[in-house]
Amino acid sequence: MKKGSAGKWIRWIPAAAVMLLIFLHSAMPAAVSSAESGAVAGILAKLLGLDAVPPAFTTLVRKAAHFTVFLLLGLCVRPNMKKGWHAALFCLLYAGTDEIHQHFVPGRSCEMRDVGIDAAGALCGIFLWLLFRKIKQGKKNRTLNNEC
Repeated sequence: MKKGSAGKWIRWIPAAAVMLLIFLHSAMPAAVSSAESGAVAGILAKLLGLDAVPPAFTTLVRKAAHFTVFLLLGLCVRPNMKKGWHAALFCLLYAGTDEIHQHFVPGRSCEMRDVGIDAAGALCGIFLWLLFRKIKQGKKNRTLNNEC
């Protein structure tokens, strides 16, 4: 093993943790997943001052969860790949395999719409990581210029 190669594997731990979270939630039967989404929607509805949970609100919560968890995956995967499009392709492939996985879970389905939502979240995460890196690099350059 080359010197420093263990560090490269350790950097993948956050991405692997997010991928495990996605896998475990995708493995939930539809009844369990719906109950979880309904509970979260109920809490959010109360926080928003709603007396009841509108039917579309639970769907919105489910889709926002797709987007958010893949945004996290994009943030975690990007630092481990040299090019942003590699990270985007990785996340897209994972989104596709996640939906295929759901096809085999009782009551769940495989939806291309969800792959699109997942991909949009991942792209936002990758973009945010690139933006943070650019801002950090700009601050570093300004500090170096001020020292000269």
